[in-house]
Amino acid sequence: MPSCDDYYYFYKYVSLEKGLGALGIINDCTLGYNNPVNFNDPYDCMHAIDLDFTTFNKEKFEIIADGKIKATNWIKKKNQIQADLKKQICKDLTKDIRKHVAVTCFSTDPLNILMWSHYADNHKGFLVEFKFPKEYFHASFLHLKNFPLPVRYTDEFPSIKLEWDFVKSRHNSSIWVNFSNKMLLTKAKCWGYENEFRMITDINKHEGNSLILKAFNPELISSLIIGSKISKDHQNAINLSVGNFNKKHGVNIKVYNSELMESKFALTVPKHPRLDMK
Repeated sequence: MPSCDDYYYFYKYVSLEKGLGALGIINDCTLGYNNPVNFNDPYDCMHAIDLDFTTFNKEKFEIIADGKIKATNWIKKKNQIQADLKKQICKDLTKDIRKHVAVTCFSTDPLNILMWSHYADNHKGFLVEFKFPKEYFHASFLHLKNFPLPVRYTDEFPSIKLEWDFVKSRHNSSIWVNFSNKMLLTKAKCWGYENEFRMITDINKHEGNSLILKAFNPELISSLIIGSKISKDHQNAINLSVGNFNKKHGVNIKVYNSELMESKFALTVPKHPRLDMK
């Protein structure tokens, strides 16, 4: 990931296709968190779950079924019972995870032509450069909400192994951090061009699947980069928002313009301390 001095840098692509409401990231100092069910990857947070039935027996089945089963029936139906139980548990668990978390996405590649096209309205939007102190990435690693975490890209469909009665392990934070990492931070390799990092938050029952706005520390913003095809009206609106942001928070965020390089298929941001490729 890009780094300099005491900071790591992450970039959020922002589209203005639906209007200037997207400037809320500056005007209101909020980040939008979305439920994975709304993402463009249909496999987002969908994984195979391998349940270990080693400790599963007739007595434990009778407890969860709240009823007795004859020994002869148990022998005949044990495999089918396990298969049915696995199917239901996997379905409920995936649904539960996708229902109760929300994600905001960053990239470590601010000069990716495809990313500008896909997520910044064909270069008519803008990019917010965030800086996170490097110390964040050492002091609080187990707290999934404090800083961006890297997405892992793989050709193998991820499988998560759990005990069939895994609910008993919910109190074990290391188990659930590992589980959450695999569920929320693994994607197919075809998405690798995004170089994605994610920040994760919980969804309460009142928030549902709608966009959730969360305030962030204004000092995390390092700069804004405007798309090479942005309209004059939108550029003026961004400059006004950043000016107000600077006055309100006592900072000096600068606005830069991205440009197409003349001699190769690449972008540059003139005079930017890290992104000037000329």
